[in-house]
Amino acid sequence: MNGSGVHTVDATNFFDLTIQNADTIRSTGNLDIDDDLRVSNGVVFDPDDDNHTIADDFENDGVLALGTGSITFDGAEWQTIHSNHSGSAPGVWNFNDLIISGTGSGVGVYDTLSINGNLSIQSRYLALRDYAITNPSTGIINGNGGVFSINSNAALYIRTSRTNGAHGADDNFPSGFNTVNLANGSVSCLVYYQSDANQIVRTTDGDGDPIQYGRLRLQRYSSSGNPTKYLAGHIDVDQYIYIGEMAAFDADGYNINLWGYWYNYGSFTHSFRTVTFDGDYQQITGNASTTFYNLILSGSNGKVLNINTTVNNNLIIQSGVTYLNLRNYTLTGSGSFILGDNVTLYVRGGDNFPSSFGTYSLSSSSITRYDGAGFAQTVKSSPAYGCLYVGNGGVKTLDGGSLTVNGYLTISGASTTFDIDNTTNNGYIAGELL
Repeated sequence: MNGSGVHTVDATNFFDLTIQNADTIRSTGNLDIDDDLRVSNGVVFDPDDDNHTIADDFENDGVLALGTGSITFDGAEWQTIHSNHSGSAPGVWNFNDLIISGTGSGVGVYDTLSINGNLSIQSRYLALRDYAITNPSTGIINGNGGVFSINSNAALYIRTSRTNGAHGADDNFPSGFNTVNLANGSVSCLVYYQSDANQIVRTTDGDGDPIQYGRLRLQRYSSSGNPTKYLAGHIDVDQYIYIGEMAAFDADGYNINLWGYWYNYGSFTHSFRTVTFDGDYQQITGNASTTFYNLILSGSNGKVLNINTTVNNNLIIQSGVTYLNLRNYTLTGSGSFILGDNVTLYVRGGDNFPSSFGTYSLSSSSITRYDGAGFAQTVKSSPAYGCLYVGNGGVKTLDGGSLTVNGYLTISGASTTFDIDNTTNNGYIAGELL
């Protein structure tokens, strides 16, 4: 579209739409653009109160005026929101409502966007990225009190590298939205801090209320990256936390509540704070051992170790948890080890009862099971057990100390031998020998 002055465009279905050689183009109906929308340098595009859809790129070297409707990116392929191709300064972006939908891979943002209304990622992913083709710019989204939402199975990727946050890190989660709704549950949304730069993990919305994450991934972007991701406050994650290879996650003085799995393929700095597993069935896994400061296992169902784990202070397994399964991995600590009422501790390695804690407190109704399948295990004589189960075959050998069982002792299976020949002190069993 060409011509100086103010022009209008009615509701139309376009393939490509380029606006140039005009002062202002104002829509008077909904525009459905099957490919690109381009606004040239010196031109103002006024979307008025209409709802427009774009299936490919939106290049703005001019001004997107603030309307009262919405602009939806609904393509079936990768889309971008950018300027600078003409060598001019970055365009001016004033969205009211910005919606990401469609079936393509994602939508990349390379400029600073102002959003007066709401930002909604309904499907696919929105990627905030750096841009350095002509005039360097960064994908930044500034809200004005509206709602930022990400639907189930949709995602936000933050791949920028500013130095505007604490520790000189990138702090580029969309800001200024008074409400942040991130879909939780089994098909929760994903927020992906994926940059070679250090990054701040945002934890509150514009009103200061906590942000509850669904799935949280912390990774580098390239094979040469070695970034640290810092918490900005206490955090609650509904599904998993994933620390990628060569990435570091620093609690930075804040607590973590996690409902799902803990994946560690990089490193974690506990910063002398507490991590609480408060979900259903949960695992601590990955290929890198995690060192926690305080670790609380609460919620329900079982908790499983799939990697050697260290707790530098206290480990509390609360009542309501069904079991903690150590499998054949080590669990070491230095503070208190507390096993709550009716919780079962599975010890399934050769000699891997939790070690080096300063004090142990096992509820009288708790159960410790040495039940490695058909192989030899060392049974620790200390601490005092609640109930003790020795079974599933093989020779289970007491380590030589004085055994105290405040509940019942069960020796199970014809192929199981409980060897106490090396015991130098008397044993005490308050309950039954089964």
